[in-house]
Amino acid sequence: MNGFHAYTPSWPELDTSLLEDARGGVTSFPLDVLPAEWRRWIEDSAQAVGTSADYVALGVLAAVAAVSGAGVRIRVSPSWSESLVLWLALVGSPSSGKSPALASVRAQLAQIEEGVREDDGSRRRRHIAKLEESRLMRARWEDECETANKQGRPVPDCPEGADFDQPFVPSQIVVADATMEALADVVAGNPRGVILWRDELTAWLANLNRYANGGSDRAHWLEAWAAAGITVNRRSRPQPMHLAKFPVSVVGSVQPDRLAEALSGSDDGMAARFLYGT
Repeated sequence: MNGFHAYTPSWPELDTSLLEDARGGVTSFPLDVLPAEWRRWIEDSAQAVGTSADYVALGVLAAVAAVSGAGVRIRVSPSWSESLVLWLALVGSPSSGKSPALASVRAQLAQIEEGVREDDGSRRRRHIAKLEESRLMRARWEDECETANKQGRPVPDCPEGADFDQPFVPSQIVVADATMEALADVVAGNPRGVILWRDELTAWLANLNRYANGGSDRAHWLEAWAAAGITVNRRSRPQPMHLAKFPVSVVGSVQPDRLAEALSGSDDGMAARFLYGT
């Protein structure tokens, strides 16, 4: 071949794993960054219910977010801070122990919730007194308006507080399911925020996708992740409700094969708002 020699390149063996529908390894939750007591509780709880410590750790983060919410702000930089609102998704097969992991944390959170409700009795009595005061103020004002009208004088302005008619909202940390209208009422009475605690996230996410084009629920939920303000039009009341902050954390589980389907929809960053644990 005129002094040239044929050259056969030595190609490495093909890595067939690149063609397989498989999932790569996932880094374990860094338990060493947690306080020692938390780490021990997570490891003991995971062993007790036969599940992954990663799942229990995500449940603990959810509980912290549920209790703290908008009452705690995380300063990322001198000009950037965020409310402690977290959305967490435990990803795994039906038998991977997601539900037992969440249940172990939920039991602890229930005790905290019971404690914050201890003052609800006195709060409810103060609320009833405020409603009655408002009713009496309005009755007096209506009498004054009637007298002024008979005497040909301008009617007086309605006094501040005479139109108070808000329902009593019990102390609450966890919600299982709620319409946006009902959830707004709960957050109005619990300004730190609440957490949506769902054993299975698929149905909730699918419901948001159902109304992604025509409703406002999905948009309100996106605001909830940032604890931003929202305005909700309520069927039960003539005036819309405005909340300066709407902090709602979310935790639940989802199967890997359903994850993409559950988070499908408009490209609005819904999927990126979750922290995932496997």
